[in-house]
Amino acid sequence: ASARINQPVAYRLTAGTTGSGDLSGVDVQWTVTPPTAGRVSTTGRKATMQFQPTAAGGCTITATVSLNGVTRTVAKEIMITP
Repeated sequence: ASARINQPVAYRLTAGTTGSGDLSGVDVQWTVTPPTAGRVSTTGRKATMQFQPTAAGGCTITATVSLNGVTRTVAKEIMITP
């Protein structure tokens, strides 16, 4: 995936063919690596976040999802252009 500096983009978790909904009872933590690549902000729904790129180069957005003692991590690589 790609993004441009200072142009926010939204990312959403989905489970198979079902929509994300609000993922009731699920803990979702979003991170970006490296942290200097941009800012992550939640939208009020755990399954959706917005990413505001601030530096050109590659980064990875990661969602860590926990439910009933089971934790899974998914990641998406992003190339940020000026």
